[in-house]
Amino acid sequence: MRFLSDTDLDLETDPDFPDDFQSPQINSEYPMYGVGGYHPVHLGDLYDDGRYRIVHKIGAGDTSMIWLARDSSSWSWVALRILMGDQPSGVEENIVKCHNILARHGQDGGDPRFITYTRYFHIDGPNGRHLCLVLPFCGPNLRVGKKY
Repeated sequence: MRFLSDTDLDLETDPDFPDDFQSPQINSEYPMYGVGGYHPVHLGDLYDDGRYRIVHKIGAGDTSMIWLARDSSSWSWVALRILMGDQPSGVEENIVKCHNILARHGQDGGDPRFITYTRYFHIDGPNGRHLCLVLPFCGPNLRVGKKY
């Protein structure tokens, strides 16, 4: 697996980032904004006491949105997975358990294709409390990858 460096990423000219993911505006394609739903994120937003700056929307799922961010502490690119607000209490516990299993597996020379978050924090927003997982940014999504 290849991780992107600063020189690999040019959001202005990269065709792998379609226009529908470049808009900072909330659109009707994702109707789950509201209490208990997605956290409203805009390009340039800062999170975790200013450590992460939102640069680009890179994905969406049933329970989270994934954003490309710049880590001002390590000057690296990261993916922030921001879960919908007010998740059941067991969700965070299960995420931590999975992380611990993958971390132990990785220390034993495990499969490098399995990645897990490097850290996490919470965002208190208008739609509730959101768990945010910080992951390494690994490259294009599956929609882009299946073209090859």
